[in-house]
Amino acid sequence: MLTLRGFLSAIPSIIFLWLTPPGLPDYWADAPVYKQDIDKAKSLMKAAGKADGFKVNLYIPANDAERIMAEVIKADAAKAGIEVIIEVKEIGAFNEAANKGETDAYIQFYTSTIDPYYIMQYFAGESWNPSQWRNAEYTDLMKKGASEVDAAKRNQIYVDAQKVTDKDAWAIWLTHGTMVWIAQKNVDIGEIYPNGRIAPWTMSLK
Repeated sequence: MLTLRGFLSAIPSIIFLWLTPPGLPDYWADAPVYKQDIDKAKSLMKAAGKADGFKVNLYIPANDAERIMAEVIKADAAKAGIEVIIEVKEIGAFNEAANKGETDAYIQFYTSTIDPYYIMQYFAGESWNPSQWRNAEYTDLMKKGASEVDAAKRNQIYVDAQKVTDKDAWAIWLTHGTMVWIAQKNVDIGEIYPNGRIAPWTMSLK
């Protein structure tokens, strides 16, 4: 999750993903795919009075995955004249700075369960919401989804909520990540959920 979009929305060469991953019924299958458009980025910058470029502070925790992502973002943004200044922070200092909004952008790891309400609820409240993003429409959809008993209607509610996040353009979801499970040849690891977690009660010996 990269918590700055604006001009950068036209920069990354990485395809944008969404809050819920493929395999879940509330996955936004026809979500727009934004491709890199340097000319559009420069046009937006010119319209905002930043034709000569500007600097962006990007905080990341001390992890290799985030460092690689940050370097890709830095290289792509430079094509449009945006200078990305990467600052690596120890996780405690990183979380504190992100929660206080001390930087222009940051990359943060975010994971949850396979239930859409559990995945998305944190962005409707004040606790565990380092982005500090607020949207009344989104919050209302979260409340409706929590009480809707019709599965199809509930799924659509969460798709609509993801559309709100796209409209407000407050974050770029960079990847759903990959989880790898290793087992001995005589072990059947059983069922694997869409979020990569196993169900231990389905495991058995071959």
